[in-house]
Amino acid sequence: MLTSEVYLKYIRYRNLYQCLKRQAKQSHYATLLQTYSHDIRKTWRVLNSVIGRTHDTSRISDTFIVDGRKETDKTVIANGFGKYFSNIGRQFAEVIPPSRHPPEYYIHFPPNKHTMFLSPTDPEEIVTILKSCKNKMTTGDDGISLTLLKQLSKVIIVCQLLIL
Repeated sequence: MLTSEVYLKYIRYRNLYQCLKRQAKQSHYATLLQTYSHDIRKTWRVLNSVIGRTHDTSRISDTFIVDGRKETDKTVIANGFGKYFSNIGRQFAEVIPPSRHPPEYYIHFPPNKHTMFLSPTDPEEIVTILKSCKNKMTTGDDGISLTLLKQLSKVIIVCQLLIL
């Protein structure tokens, strides 16, 4: 009888411990995410650690099977990888059945409206677009504000003309 009481007490404390541990983890990660909310690289590092995705190279094996043998020599392993990847394309090509249509057949489908095409531009178009934009001091991912771009537009145009 005493054992079952001790066991039930153990179960109760184990569950309480698990609950407290879960809450502490949530609080810890919430604090980290709040702290790093301005730094996307550190935010992703925290998120990757939460989901268990790490770039830990210590898990990479020192031994590989090359030509049916277990190898530890790095040169033999590197050559094995080279041989594998230089032959894999040919091996896959051999098992892919030939097409019933010539390559041109596949090109004539209607264009995908969700693709992006950048048509050539000229200096006047760049100036026109920059003038039509509202002045903003906020910056994009590149750290350059639209106001600064407008102020430097003549220099940008000269640089583009030199490139052309």
